[in-house]
Amino acid sequence: METPEKASQQFRETVQTCFAQMRVARAAELARSRRYREAEDLLTGHEGNPSDPRELDLLARIAAQQRQYPRARHLWEVALQRLPGQAEYERAIVRTRRAERLQTIGRIVALLVVVALVVAGFNPWIRSRVGEIRAQIKILGGQRPPAPAP
Repeated sequence: METPEKASQQFRETVQTCFAQMRVARAAELARSRRYREAEDLLTGHEGNPSDPRELDLLARIAAQQRQYPRARHLWEVALQRLPGQAEYERAIVRTRRAERLQTIGRIVALLVVVALVVAGFNPWIRSRVGEIRAQIKILGGQRPPAPAP
């Protein structure tokens, strides 16, 4: 026969589980509506990061949707520690690492494009120097340079 304390403890745990499931469902609904801040606030409350793997998973998904890949990866790693062997979390970590690399490569490419534009003619000083060099090449090749524009 169960003691009243044990029955009371089981009841509290059941109620907490029920509220956690409702919280995750509502947060998922908010996230689907792109109300990410509200969803995060609902999941984290006043405690910071939750300990429930489902809540951590949803927070990670929200972070990934906002391209916050390091944060998403960290949350999935914590969820995986709490629920070891969860293949879905392991795959999400792999995808997030790949997205982080692509994001870094994209930033490098964007920087290189900006540098190339500056060097190739966005800069008026460089453009005028290139024109002077072309004129000198034409003189050396026996051709007369075009007359300067008024």
